[in-house]
This record gives sequence, structure tokens and C-alpha cells, in this order.
Amino acid sequence: MKLIRLHAIITAAIAIWLSSVVASGFAAAIAFPAMKKLNVRIPAYEAFDGEHWRIAGGKIGWAVFTASDFVQPSMALIAAIGLLLIRPRDCSPRWAAIVRLFLVAAGITMFLGYVTMVRLPMERALDGFWTALDAANYDQARKFQSDFDALHPSSSRTLSAIALTMLLALFSSLITAPKSPAAPAEPAR
Repeated sequence: MKLIRLHAIITAAIAIWLSSVVASGFAAAIAFPAMKKLNVRIPAYEAFDGEHWRIAGGKIGWAVFTASDFVQPSMALIAAIGLLLIRPRDCSPRWAAIVRLFLVAAGITMFLGYVTMVRLPMERALDGFWTALDAANYDQARKFQSDFDALHPSSSRTLSAIALTMLLALFSSLITAPKSPAAPAEPAR
């Protein structure tokens, strides 16, 4: 019974991790086109000749991605601890349990790379952009915006790779089941 609960927790953590990444992508895919279509203008930045819809969409998108960046390591930690407690030999088919273990490890590795090499530099660029914008230093704001834009393709590719990896991990988890404990041997007569 303990293995069944542990397996369920691992599967749920992987599903939530995947959902977090996919939901943040959907939110951005909805927010930015909506802001562009509305031709949003922000009175506080009226003197800025850049695209105001990107500023408005960015405020929404960044909040969503920040929330996802808290969910992902939380679910990764839960999945990793669970996978340390359940051995592949206790699962059937064993190969699916090994694949799941490998995919979760790959997802964790990609997330750590994303945070250090993409997310943190994007955060610095975005903070610099908003600070420069608030100070009416528009040339500096455009430089920070350019820095952010240069990192965006790497962010999209990495988050897509994490989502695909977690989707495969979820499939492998769904076809993996804990083995039933062996029935006690009957006493010899």
C-alpha cells in the first residue's frame, strides 16, 4: 500500500510540474496577442515610443512565469524524493520506472540550467528595463529590452524541452505500477 501511495504522489508531482510549464506558456500566448489587439497604451509611459502592449503583456507574463518557477522546483523535489524511495525493481515494468527516473533527472537538470543561464539574466534585464522605464531613461530601457529579447528564444526552447520531458515522464509513470508485495509463504506441514 505504501508503494501505491508513493507512486501516486510521484505521478501527481510530475503532472503538476508539466501543467505549470504548459499553463504559463498558454497564459503568455493569450496575454500578449490580447494586449496587442487592444493596442494598449500606458499613460505613465506615454513618452516611451516602444510597444506598450509588450509592457502590459510582460507584467502579466512575468508574474505567471514566476509562479511557475516556484511550482517547478517544488514538484521536482517531491518527485525526486519519491523516486529515491521507490526502487525500479519494485515496479512493473521495470524499464518504465527506469525511464521515468531518467526523465525526472533530465527535467531537474534542464530546470537548473534554465534558472542559472536564462531565467536569472532575463530577470536582471527585465528589472533593468522597468527601472529605466520608470526613470524615463528610454535609451537604457531599450537596451535592457534588447537584452531580454535576445534571451527569449532560449527560454522558450528550454521550457518546451522541460514540458516534453515531463510529458514523457508522465506517460512512463502512468504505465508503471508498483509490484504487489509477495504473499507470505504457507507454513509447511
